[in-house]
Amino acid sequence: MKTLILFSFLASVFFCSCFTVGSATFPNASKNFTPRKTYTQPFDTLWNAVQNALVANRITIASQDKENMSIQTDYIQGITQASLLGSESTRYKYSIIFTSTGSHAFTMHIVATLEATSKGNDWNEVSKDNPALVRNLENWLYEKIENQLN
Repeated sequence: MKTLILFSFLASVFFCSCFTVGSATFPNASKNFTPRKTYTQPFDTLWNAVQNALVANRITIASQDKENMSIQTDYIQGITQASLLGSESTRYKYSIIFTSTGSHAFTMHIVATLEATSKGNDWNEVSKDNPALVRNLENWLYEKIENQLN
C-alpha cells in the first residue's frame, strides 16, 4: 500500500511538473514606476521617443501611421513552458495610440495584448485573465519611452 501511494505521488509530480523552455521572459517595469500618460513635448518628439524605445528593445513595428497617430508592434515571444502533457507558449504585442489634448499636449495609450497557445492549438487572447501581467507589460513600455524623453 505504501508503495502504491509513493508511486502515485511520484507519478503525479512527474506528469504535472512543467519547466520553462528557452530564455524568453516578460519584462518588468521598475517597482514604483507610474506612467505619466499625458505629455507636453511636441508630437514629433514623442513619436521619435516611441520609435527609439522600440528599436532599443528590439521590438519590431508591424504598422505605423503618423498621421493617424498609431503604432502596432509585431508579436514578441513570451514564456514557453513544457511538461509531459504538452507545452504552452505565450506572446504579446503593443498598440500605441496618441490623442491630442490641445495646447500642444498628447495622451499616449499603450495597450498590450497577451496571447497563449497550448499543444499547437490556435492562439487565444488571455489578457483579461492576466490583468496584472498586462499592466506590467504596458508600464514597462511606458517607462522605456519616458526614459527616451529624459
